[in-house]
Parts: sequence; C-alpha cells; structure tokens
Amino acid sequence: MRYLGTFLGAMAIASVSFSAFAEEQCDPANGIRLAGTDDAPWRVQVLLKPKDIPLNAPFDAVVILCSQPEMLPSQVTVDATMPAHKHGMNYDPEVTRVDNRRYEVKNLVFHMPGIWRLEVTAYEGDKPHRFTHEVPIQ
Repeated sequence: MRYLGTFLGAMAIASVSFSAFAEEQCDPANGIRLAGTDDAPWRVQVLLKPKDIPLNAPFDAVVILCSQPEMLPSQVTVDATMPAHKHGMNYDPEVTRVDNRRYEVKNLVFHMPGIWRLEVTAYEGDKPHRFTHEVPIQ
C-alpha cells in the first residue's frame, strides 16, 4: 500500500508537470491565443513566422494545442476568411503534424488588406472545435 501512495503521488506530479508544460507553451506573449467555445477540450495558440504578416506574400505559422494532456485531436485544419468580403484565401495552406501538440502550417497568404479571420479547427473524433482570431492586415 505504501508504494501505491508513492505511485499515485508521482502520477499527480507528472500530470501537473505536463499541464504546466502545455500552459507554458501557450503563453499569449509568444503568439496569438485564439478564441474557442467553452466545451472545447483544448486552447489554441498560433505563432506566426514572421511575426508581422506580409500582405500578399506567403507566411508560415505553428499551431499549438494546450490543456487536456490525455486528449489528442484526430485532425487539425487551418483556414482564413475575410468576413466582410465573404471569401477566403486564394491558396490552400499545408498543415503538418510535428508532434502531439504542434502543427506546422505553410503557405498562408492574406492577399488583400482588411480584417482576416484565422480559423483553426481541431477535431475530437468527428466533432469539430473551431478557434478563431481576427487579424487586421494593411
């Protein structure tokens, strides 16, 4: 029984450590925190490369999923639209899984000035969870 208590204590510490790591990776000072629904099992952070998005030129990003260490998405997609103009990008971004929590996104292009809505969709099985952030481009 003594070992069971030690084991459970170690598991609790490991869980807190992983959770702290996930939270550390989603520091808003290092990127953009996207808004999602309250029932979503994750929070999403996007790191832009370069930090200032160029107009009508490709740029890259890294999507980081935070929280819920035991739950991984079945799929992650990235898109962007201009709500005022009711259209999206002229190019399809490429999303590549780097590890369980990171996804590299290449070939994002905001081809005109205005407000763009960046959208990351992470799937819990078949259930989509959408995360968005509006980005002004000049």
